[in-house]
Amino acid sequence: MADDAGLVATSSHPTPHPIEHQKRLEHELDLVEGAIAMVSHGDASRVSLVVANGALILPIAQASGRQWGVIVRAVWHPDGAGCDLVVEPIG
Repeated sequence: MADDAGLVATSSHPTPHPIEHQKRLEHELDLVEGAIAMVSHGDASRVSLVVANGALILPIAQASGRQWGVIVRAVWHPDGAGCDLVVEPIG
């Protein structure tokens, strides 16, 4: 597909600027931390998060969850292209 300048588009989703990508990751991690706090303090029995970078932040989220006594698990998308995150109490 060519645009008005005659350039060919190679993707329907432009690559985000590294700073914007980092801000998105930080925002998603903040959301996970909030969910962990809610579940660990008993304010929620379970929190599901639909995030763009679930697979990327999963290890960090799981480590944080362990420190607070909750589980952070992945719910993988059917196409295998990523995952959402669920925070639950242990056991």
